[in-house]
Amino acid sequence: MQQTEDRRRETRVALDLPAVLSTNSSTKPSREVKAQTVNLSLKGCAVVCGNSIPHDAECVVRLGSILNPEINHEYPARNIWVSPDSHQVGLEFSSIPGPLAAELSKVLELAKWIKRDRFSINMTVFLKDTNAEGNVYFARYFDWQGMAREAFFRQLLGESVAVFTSGQLRLITVDAAIHFRHELRLFDEVVIRVQPTNTRHTSVDLLFSYLKTNGEEIATGKQTIAFASPSGSLIPIPRQVLEAGRTYLNDIEQLRLLYYLEKPEHQSAAR
Repeated sequence: MQQTEDRRRETRVALDLPAVLSTNSSTKPSREVKAQTVNLSLKGCAVVCGNSIPHDAECVVRLGSILNPEINHEYPARNIWVSPDSHQVGLEFSSIPGPLAAELSKVLELAKWIKRDRFSINMTVFLKDTNAEGNVYFARYFDWQGMAREAFFRQLLGESVAVFTSGQLRLITVDAAIHFRHELRLFDEVVIRVQPTNTRHTSVDLLFSYLKTNGEEIATGKQTIAFASPSGSLIPIPRQVLEAGRTYLNDIEQLRLLYYLEKPEHQSAAR
């Protein structure tokens, strides 16, 4: 985990977390601004936001709880510096209640385990993939989605992927969708990226991006998949899958999963 030090010589941990700033200054009316944290410490954070925040403005930083995804925590703060382009600001926290300080300490402790892995596969459009009009037939995108999913789990689990081929563990496609933006044609090169998100007790979502090699986005897709026993009964996502797939989640989801996995009941279940 990359760490930086601010001018007060306090170590801050690089974290990319969604945030909302509620600002209130003597010169501008109160407003809310969506932001992403750049780094975080017990005393403050740096955030990137699409709107300028007045220097020395009082504000409240809302961050999602790692203990309860249904709630946000509010941290009173003051803007102590603004970047030259006004899109990044440094915020110093005011007094923080004990429970919030304890959770923030836990976030910083878990953050050292965050990694940011990415997965993609490359495909080439051949004649069999196209229709009479010369573009890729829509159903082919679903074929590629399935291939990308299988390749993703093969990379995650390595030799352990045999649990799927042997029937010990089943993947059930609950839902699948694709949104088309542009066409693909014969011999186009395609990069398909896969990212898991919204991990639940028995299921997880997979997000797909279909890109040309020049970065142009052709389509996006989503699958909800559930895990089942050989008899077809839904089961909790195996710990091995959670641990292997964690580093492909975004930062806030990784923090929540790390917190979940370190609970005593889940530690004992793994033994």
